[in-house]
Amino acid sequence: MKIAFTADLHLKSSREAPGRFRAFENILANIKKEKITELVLAGDVFDSEGSPSNDFERLCISEPAINFHIIPGNHDPILDTGKILGDNVNVYCTPSVKEFSGMQIMFIPYAAGKSMGESIEQARPQLDKEKPFCITGHGDWLGGRTEINPLEEGTYMPLTRADITRFNPLKVILGHIHKPMDSERVFYPGSPFPLHINETGRRSFIILDTSGGEVSRLPVETEQLYFSADILILPLKNEIKSIKDQARKVKEEWCLSDKEKKKSLIRIKASGYTSDREKARLALKDEFSGYCFYDKEPDISRLISASEDPERMELALKSLEYIDKELPWDFSQSESPSKEDVIKESLKMIYEK
Repeated sequence: MKIAFTADLHLKSSREAPGRFRAFENILANIKKEKITELVLAGDVFDSEGSPSNDFERLCISEPAINFHIIPGNHDPILDTGKILGDNVNVYCTPSVKEFSGMQIMFIPYAAGKSMGESIEQARPQLDKEKPFCITGHGDWLGGRTEINPLEEGTYMPLTRADITRFNPLKVILGHIHKPMDSERVFYPGSPFPLHINETGRRSFIILDTSGGEVSRLPVETEQLYFSADILILPLKNEIKSIKDQARKVKEEWCLSDKEKKKSLIRIKASGYTSDREKARLALKDEFSGYCFYDKEPDISRLISASEDPERMELALKSLEYIDKELPWDFSQSESPSKEDVIKESLKMIYEK
């Protein structure tokens, strides 16, 4: 059996935010094509407690072959079992466990002021210890480096590595972080429709196979996409060529079709040190001609003027190679500085001291 997971739809009325509804409709079309009958919405179904639910309710009722399993998120404070009608709609307002073809799913709704571990402990007595289980909830995973939600500051219902070790779920699928994330055991489907420029990349939703706990993804067709890239510039003799080579590599990695390119906005941030800021800006603008910029043009606000200096340049290149290949740090851990931060501070010491 397969179960689909999505989260962070942030629905308003279909008239006010039609793109969000169409992305959700695309998910429904895809899961019907895959003959999937169970869909979990891991929080923030609506944009706020005042968001109308009538359009969503009508959509659920129009899909009687799909069972909707809803966990209230921090944007769904008044969502309860009587809020949305429909025989195929299940709202989990308290920590609960439900079995699907031998796989237990623990539903953890958002609870302000609580950790996810506390709610998992509350639901644990409902588990059959002889059967595997997965957790779905709404909050922050603190055991790895995840993208910060730029729309919400602070930490929401945290899940820690200690929780994973203690409860030992097969997989954890969470809502709240809008950028997709996959790790060995913890996953975020990401928002199906991007709400902010930081929510970059193609959109998707998650499929859990209950027979073995394997996780996969299927794409979501959306009307808007965001892509971004950071370009590191150094005052090399062939600086402009280096800039253009990096830009071409970025475009190759994006690999946008003509259709995707037309509906995408891009953000290009240049940082580092350059012998000519204007030439660097023009080189980036030229290389990304044909794309629509979110910021109208490349952002060079973090690009600092510096004269060519062979000794500093050699030291900078050696430092970058060491950070990239030899530095014994695990940059994936949330408690470690990011690789970008380490590079930034290293170059600062070389060029500004």
